[in-house]
Amino acid sequence: MAVEAAAVTALRSVFHRVRQAAERSRRHADDVRVIAVSKTKPVSLIRQVYDCGHRCFGENYVQEFIEKAPQLPRDIDWHFIGHLQSNKAKSLIAAVPNLSMVQGVDNEKIANHLDRAVSSIGRKPLPVMVQVNTSGEISKSGIEPSSCIELVKHVKFSCPNLVFSGLMTIGMPDYTSTPENFTTLSRCRADICKELGMPENQCELSMGMSGDFELAIEMGSTNVRIGSTIFGPRGLSKETATAVNLNSFISPLRDMADRFHLQICVFLLLSIHGYSFYLPGVAPQDFIKGDNLRVKVNKLASTKTQLPYSYYSIPYCRPDKIVDSAENLGEVLRGDRIENSPYEFQMLVPQMCNVVCRLVLNEKTTKEFKEKIDDEYRVNMILDNLPLVVPMSRFEKESPVIYQHGYFVGRKVQYAGTKEEKYFINNHLIFTVKYHKDSQTGSARIVGFEVNAFSVKHQYDGDWTDKTRLTTCDAHAKRMVTSSDPPQEVENKKEIIFTYDVVFQESDIKWASRWDSYLLMADDQVHWFSIVNSLMIVLFLSGMVAMIMLRTLYRDISKYNQLETQEEAQEETGWKLVHGDVFRPPVNSDLLCVYVGTGVQFFGMILIAMIFAVLGFLSPSNRGGLMTALLLLWVLMGIFGGYASARLYKTFKGTEWKSITLKTAFMFPGIAFSVFFVLNGLIWGEKSSGAVPFGTMFALVFLWFGISLPLVFVGSYIGFKKPAIEDPVKTNKIPRQIPEQPWYMSSAFSILIGGILPFGAVFIELFFILTSIWLQQFYYIFGFLFIVFVILIVTCAEITIVLCYFQLCSEDYLWWWRAYLTSGSSALYLFLYTVFYFFTKLNITKPVSGILYFGYMLIASYAFFVLTGTIGFYACFWFTRLIYSSVKID
Repeated sequence: MAVEAAAVTALRSVFHRVRQAAERSRRHADDVRVIAVSKTKPVSLIRQVYDCGHRCFGENYVQEFIEKAPQLPRDIDWHFIGHLQSNKAKSLIAAVPNLSMVQGVDNEKIANHLDRAVSSIGRKPLPVMVQVNTSGEISKSGIEPSSCIELVKHVKFSCPNLVFSGLMTIGMPDYTSTPENFTTLSRCRADICKELGMPENQCELSMGMSGDFELAIEMGSTNVRIGSTIFGPRGLSKETATAVNLNSFISPLRDMADRFHLQICVFLLLSIHGYSFYLPGVAPQDFIKGDNLRVKVNKLASTKTQLPYSYYSIPYCRPDKIVDSAENLGEVLRGDRIENSPYEFQMLVPQMCNVVCRLVLNEKTTKEFKEKIDDEYRVNMILDNLPLVVPMSRFEKESPVIYQHGYFVGRKVQYAGTKEEKYFINNHLIFTVKYHKDSQTGSARIVGFEVNAFSVKHQYDGDWTDKTRLTTCDAHAKRMVTSSDPPQEVENKKEIIFTYDVVFQESDIKWASRWDSYLLMADDQVHWFSIVNSLMIVLFLSGMVAMIMLRTLYRDISKYNQLETQEEAQEETGWKLVHGDVFRPPVNSDLLCVYVGTGVQFFGMILIAMIFAVLGFLSPSNRGGLMTALLLLWVLMGIFGGYASARLYKTFKGTEWKSITLKTAFMFPGIAFSVFFVLNGLIWGEKSSGAVPFGTMFALVFLWFGISLPLVFVGSYIGFKKPAIEDPVKTNKIPRQIPEQPWYMSSAFSILIGGILPFGAVFIELFFILTSIWLQQFYYIFGFLFIVFVILIVTCAEITIVLCYFQLCSEDYLWWWRAYLTSGSSALYLFLYTVFYFFTKLNITKPVSGILYFGYMLIASYAFFVLTGTIGFYACFWFTRLIYSSVKID
């Protein structure tokens, strides 16, 4: 009964907070419907809340809903919330006669099923809300904002048994700081009402849950869906507890993929699942009660600007002396600036309402804070090498909590019915330090570092002194900060008091596994399905191509070897006729040698880095480790790049090997460094911490000239000393005339066609890589990436061989450059995809940030061109030598 009494108390608190939020937005509390979301909760707990007078409840799972509803009074107004599967519409309508509304119509199909279900049962028309995906997250249901008008029209005019009541959305998990989702839904309502000529008060808005309902009310919401705040943290649904999901087609695919990968190699299976061990980068540190814990601050980061700034670039509270932490090369290039902070506390000693400092804003500091809030900057901190994260619950799935880097500097709010925008700063932090205790030694290790950020207008009596006690939060009076407290506005001459609490929470997670929750994939099912789907398609196509090529080539070679006379041979057409020209050196052979050598350098760098990453040596816990490893591997692989370029150059009968060596050492790095230098100048102009300092720039130049260049020379010297690769057939002195080619065999067409399949093998994984880079998420699924890399190699090789074979059959022997460009053209599609990603997934607003994005993506696409082109070239180089050495040539 204690839990149930707590639920009733919590409900009263919710209504109080609703009333306060309504008053702040100049509305009446009766205009807001509070839906108590009771999913996974027992009937007895729901009845207790019912007995205190509440009648509006909501559920998310059909099976659970159908079991609970008959056990509760019929005067309950039930709401179904979220995505409803079409095959369950009729059973839901039949089992819950007092269903008041469905908040979750997200396509015409479900609308039609609901309409037919209501009609067949003969009940009165059912009110429904259209669910809009305002956050753009693929893990959330809902129709795109641009398509909601058409769906609303369909409900109103094509579904006579449904009543359109309004719009519903599920915002991004960090609710208090992402009002854009609510603004988007308000705009959708305005557009719909204008299109249909209906007043806005007849179109309800359902937005706001436990973490953000007050903000939602202030921004015009008429329905708030409150679950954990009333009923406490939810448990697992029955479906999850039994691990059975009959409506999902992902699980069979996952099982099939598991068996397939197991047959390939247990090692790859472990890699894919992410269970491979990893080296955390630091030794575990044991703490006992009272040990000092020092929080370090890192950069301020924003997905809107992509320009990191030092923590102290805005007037946050400072320690007596700011001390920079030593950073590796990768951290500096990432823009990390790790410094000490005034946040210090003791292990296992909880603290409440510690005052950090008091700040009175002036025009300059007000502008600085508002700019960072406008650009949605997040504050990053570190404790015991763990980054500070904000825990976020996923509304639609009974999934583990996922984490987002850092907390927002503040939030911008526009109240309903006004154009006035107000800025609020998050000035109170509640740190949660999770620890795992050793039962034998009594020491503890830190396994989690979380934060909840609040904006609180602190109050105190009298004049401010160092000993002043706050009335809004006081450890002595056990007065804690809650989200119902008035927020702290950012305005000139306003006073801001920064405070924090520290809570210690024991955890079953061991130190060796503490990164597992950080690295949890948010969209694991989508990722699994996409990867398996791509893998199956590509393997099927590759198998078909390989089978056709083997049968065709075997027939050709057998036929040519059976020809007995020269006259018979001359009557034949096809690839054998160009044997005297097929190994003729191409135009710009020097440039081809340079590109091939650079591609070999890239291939070695990526292959070794991938192996190390799969084995766990490049864990995200080692910040900057991946970037540092890639740079060092690029430098060391220079010896192989020089060897490959010089070896090919000697095959082309070249003599100036030093010239080729210099071009190999300078061409790609020179272009990339030039673009990087220009972009760094733009970042420097923005005074961002992402600008590479002069000392680091000098270190990069030293790596290039002091290590990479000599290694390229060593490799070239060894390669040129090797005997030239002999051609299997002699080259004629006079070039053969190439017959006129049909349009589909033209160079441009075949090159563009050739790049589609390699790009198709990687574009799904590319989405996750771009998300990790530009939306600041962890990427640690190198097992998947390694398999995709293998698929990329196979597809580049096979598509180049196929098109090269068709080209030679058309008596066109100019295959050298075309082989390189065929698979290399996939870089064009990669760059076009990055353009698409920029306009559909990113919210970059500053021109400088856009230039940075396209500049870096241009370098990445150029590198991808060099890599894939080299793979295709070597495949075709091997193929031509193989087939021409297999036939008898007089």
